[in-house]
Amino acid sequence: VSSTYSTSFNTTSTTYVDTGLSASITPSATSSRILVMAVHPYEIFKATATTSITAAITILRGSTDIIGNSTANIELDGASGVLDLAGTWTYHYLDSPSTTSSTTYKTQTKVTSGTTIYTTYSNRGNQAQMILMEIGA
Repeated sequence: VSSTYSTSFNTTSTTYVDTGLSASITPSATSSRILVMAVHPYEIFKATATTSITAAITILRGSTDIIGNSTANIELDGASGVLDLAGTWTYHYLDSPSTTSSTTYKTQTKVTSGTTIYTTYSNRGNQAQMILMEIGA
């Protein structure tokens, strides 16, 4: 199963918020594992050249953070003098949902105070993508 999201999205939230990217899959057996692959283009901005900023992107199954990502996985150091950082966040995770019900995976993001993260720039042709692959037991 695959899903793409190309609508422009940005946030200044310091707590996790949905990015708009999600996909659902219905495992055929409770013993099946789901390979979750997510790709997010991103860009973060800081107000001054001396400020360090961080951002994070994580993956949830329903309301459960399957990465357990409470810390930043994107950082722009204040010593660099650079005011923005663009890149691609890529993550693969082998999940064991233990269900045969429809299961939804989604991404969320957050930033440090005074920072903005953009996870999709539709005017640049960027899109976020998620692929879910069932692996039988």
